[in-house]
Amino acid sequence: DSAELVSAVYWISCATKFSKPVTLELQHCAVGQTSSLQFSRAQCTQKTLPYHFKPIDGVFTLDNDYGSTSITHFSGIGIVVQRTLQSWLGWSSEPSPAPEPN
Repeated sequence: DSAELVSAVYWISCATKFSKPVTLELQHCAVGQTSSLQFSRAQCTQKTLPYHFKPIDGVFTLDNDYGSTSITHFSGIGIVVQRTLQSWLGWSSEPSPAPEPN
C-alpha cells in the first residue's frame, strides 16, 4: 500500500451507542502535508489480523499537527499520509531550483 501511518492508532469502544456523532481530534507528525493526509478506520468487530483500514472523511489544516473527524460508532482510528512512488524514492515532480551564482 502507498500509505504511511503518521499517528498513533486508537481503538475506541464503549458498551452503548452514540446518540449523535462525536468529533475526534488526533495529533499527527506530518505538518505541511495536509493534502496527502487522511483518517483511516478499522472496525472493532474484526477478530483476525491484519486489520483492514479504510479511509474516512476528516479535516486537516495547514501548519497544524491535529486533524478531526466525526465518528458514529466505535473502531480503530489513525491518520495516514498517502505517498506516491516518486515521494518514496525521493523524487519530486517540481523542477529543482537553479543554483545560485557564486
